[in-house]
Amino acid sequence: MKYYHVIKQLILADFRERTRRYSFLLMLLGILFLSYLVITDQYTIRFGEYRGEFNTAWAGSVTAVITTLLLCLAGFYLVKNTIRNDRITNVGQILAATPISRFSYLMAKFFSNFLVLALMIGIQVLAAIVMYLIYGDKSGFNLWHLITPFIILSLPAMMFVAAIAVTFEGIRPLSGTMGNIIYFFLIETTLVFTIMEHSLIDLPGINTFIKSTKEAIRAIYPDAEVGVQVGFLAFDESLAKAVNIVPWDGIKWSMAIIWQRLMWVGLGLASVLITVPFFNRFDQTHLTRGTIRKEKNKKAEAPPLPAKSPSSTLSYKQIVTPTVRYHYTSMLVAELRLMLKGYHNILYILALGIIVTQLVIPFEPARHISVAAAMILPISCWSAMGTRETRYNTAQLLFSSPYPVSRQFPISWFAGVTIALLMLSGMIIRTVLGGEWSHLLTLLSAALFTPSLALAFGTVTGSRKLFEVIYLFMWYVGAVEKLKPLNFLGTSEDAVTTDIYLSYLCLAMALFIIAILTRKRQVIL
Repeated sequence: MKYYHVIKQLILADFRERTRRYSFLLMLLGILFLSYLVITDQYTIRFGEYRGEFNTAWAGSVTAVITTLLLCLAGFYLVKNTIRNDRITNVGQILAATPISRFSYLMAKFFSNFLVLALMIGIQVLAAIVMYLIYGDKSGFNLWHLITPFIILSLPAMMFVAAIAVTFEGIRPLSGTMGNIIYFFLIETTLVFTIMEHSLIDLPGINTFIKSTKEAIRAIYPDAEVGVQVGFLAFDESLAKAVNIVPWDGIKWSMAIIWQRLMWVGLGLASVLITVPFFNRFDQTHLTRGTIRKEKNKKAEAPPLPAKSPSSTLSYKQIVTPTVRYHYTSMLVAELRLMLKGYHNILYILALGIIVTQLVIPFEPARHISVAAAMILPISCWSAMGTRETRYNTAQLLFSSPYPVSRQFPISWFAGVTIALLMLSGMIIRTVLGGEWSHLLTLLSAALFTPSLALAFGTVTGSRKLFEVIYLFMWYVGAVEKLKPLNFLGTSEDAVTTDIYLSYLCLAMALFIIAILTRKRQVIL
């Protein structure tokens, strides 16, 4: 009984610690605002010229699937930090000395993750009820119809996300930036299958809602061509005039739907079980044989120490060689070595291959594919900017050095710009030779904007995660899906011809100033 009491306290302590963070509050405010937009019919789902009748079933279902979709993506990054925090604060070393097994520890983390996400779902339910009573039809209020989609669609998805977050943290190769990227594309792939109406891969439950609504539409309009639109459709006058309201009493819940949702719960629990043998229980003796061999070779190659002489004394100049001048070039080289250290040779070969493809393949594929690939490969280099002092506890050492803001900080930013310019060098050469000056300016603005974004977010938060999430979203929606306002890489012609680079140059300058001011404040404090 005492053992389970310890597990319970571990869950509650972790839950309380994370619900007191600013990131939790910001996410909570975001989904509450989303509830307001959905209930007031500003952000909604329509099926071409048709839409379900606005009642509690419709309001609850739309709010549930949109909230679940948001938390499937952002919720993962919100809760994927619990094991890392135990490792950084050395709490893990204390827990490793207790009788708590790896399975029990990981399950405790899974339940604490789920409680955080479930709390957000619960608050969203309360917000949806309040918003509907204010803006909806009070005479037709049906509490069960409103909350059922949250229970059946949202909670199983949150259990899966909570479990996958533990898996990605517990398996060391997936615990960093690579894991964040893999999860992002995993969710995007899931959404693609959802749109294609594959029920078994419908994590957010959108396909279940879409099928039910389409059945209601075709029951009245058998020959209707039903498409799906999601967004701020109320502001499109052409769509607002063409909407036909269809009676809809909610999703007809069946055992097939229940089993499909329980499947995600089972997959989540299975992922935690798979993680158990890979979790090292905060063991610090995880050096590989290659690392041990290198350490032995270093010791063998080290020159012998000179014999001590009773009469010999060391002067100050023999101990420390003073540096007369500050060399920006050597500082830049040191920053680049820090940023590029620790990566496998395959990544360098891949980077070289991307640069070469920018030079040899046709212009349009180079702009669409090679540029996008070039600006996603070094994301872990950029995301480390501004965070190394926090991660390695070197802030006091760095801030006590001469001119830490005016010397080291701009060099760190310029190192990030250098990497971006190198990754885009092939395309830059082609734009110069071809006289594509607008495209050249777009590439240069992207090379300035990306490190500025990374440095500002890293300095302000002390974490890599915010930059990785925001940049991944901008890169995918802008560069890959070619949404013009976010297409800072100019992978489409309209993003280049509209001089969007001017906006991103101004944004890069503003972000760099924010980073400078934040670092000055950190040095003073």
